[in-house]
Formats: sequence, structure tokens, C-alpha cells
Amino acid sequence: MGKIIFKKNLADFSVEESLRCDFKFFSLNSDGDKVNYKSYFELINPKDEPVDITELQNVPYFKYAEIGDVSSEGKVFFKKYSFKNISIGDWRILNKISIKKDILNPKKGDILISKTRPYLKKNVLITNENNGYYTKAFIQIRPKINPEILYLLIMTLFAELFNSVARIGTKGYPTISDTDVQSILFPKIDLKRIKDTSLLEKAKQIQNTIANYKNTIIKTEEKIEQTRQSLISLVKSSC
Repeated sequence: MGKIIFKKNLADFSVEESLRCDFKFFSLNSDGDKVNYKSYFELINPKDEPVDITELQNVPYFKYAEIGDVSSEGKVFFKKYSFKNISIGDWRILNKISIKKDILNPKKGDILISKTRPYLKKNVLITNENNGYYTKAFIQIRPKINPEILYLLIMTLFAELFNSVARIGTKGYPTISDTDVQSILFPKIDLKRIKDTSLLEKAKQIQNTIANYKNTIIKTEEKIEQTRQSLISLVKSSC
């Protein structure tokens, strides 16, 4: 395999705030027909859109999701919490929300990018279906282009770019921050061509095919488990 060498001026390193110079970063964020994040989205500072905790204290319950409640396909499995009827298992989350203010209320069309283990792609496009509250362990961005197209790009073509700026955090796994995202150089996308090729329509067909395959796997696993239980029952009844 040939050797790849990047030639950089010393001034190039000063552009990136943390002076990173690893191969993965430069190989995916090298110069060319590229643009920065401002061409596609704006970063939302949670301080600019704070959540009124008192409102949550006056409702029967509210939906809240952590990164662990999101699948690698962006499906959200909300948990319900209540300040009026607090169970023992809810204290950790309710303290995070009320004391540490660890809560976001993104708008429809916003995209949430996981700050931890970005390679898992636990990113969320906010729709009517998954509208709710989320942990600040997500980076909140607001698309300047079609949100569905940008989300598809983030989950596919742009995915490795987010991985390229990840750093090993204090807990030993990769993390990214708003500052890291600002350092990414994204490929310049021809949005007119995307529209002409009916990308979203074709992508949804492929995604539906993947979902059907996964359902088949789940059903097969269920059948295997049922058969395994039958074997256990047989052994028990014979002993």
C-alpha cells in the first residue's frame, strides 16, 4: 500500500483551535471543493433556548430521551417522567434536569448529533413523531437546507467526517463537541442534482428494505428463543 503524505503550512495548524495534526483529521478535512458548517446548518447554543423547568413541574408527565434511548437508525424510545409522581428510579434523571438543567427542547426540523461515540450514529431528526425533550449530551443543529436531506447526509456521506474530529474523552471513548464540528470541512453538495435524482424517495425505499430485513431477523430470533424454551421445558418434564 502506498504512502500518503499531506503537505501543510505551519499556519494551517493555527486555524484549528486545538492544533490537531493527526492523519485521519487531515485526510478527511483536506482542502478542495469544500465548505464549513455554516453552509448547511447553524449550531444552537442551549443557553439561547432554555427550557422552563417550572412548566415541566406542572404537567402530569413529559417525554425525555438520553443517547441510550436512541437507535443507530435515529429511532427514539422516550421514557416518561413526572415531578408530581416521582418513582425511585426517576431521581437520577429528574435531578439532572432540575439541578444541572440537562435538557433540550429542539424544534421540528432540528437535528441532534450524539456527542459520545459518534460512530454509532445515534443522531435524531426532530419530527412530529419524536418531538420531546432530550439530554444536552446531543449537539443541536438547525438546518439551512432541507432537514431530511441534511440528516441523510449526516447519517451517510458526512458520518466519517464527524468521526474524524472525535477525541478520546475522560471516560475512554470518543467524543465530539460544538468546537469540533466547527472545524469540519464538508463536501460541497449540488442540492439541485439531489432534487433531480429524487434522492429522498429512493433512500426511503432502501431504508424500508433494511427495516424489513431487521424485522425478519427479530422474528427469527424470537422463533429460536421459543424453540430453545421448548427444549428447556422438555428437559424439565423428563427429569
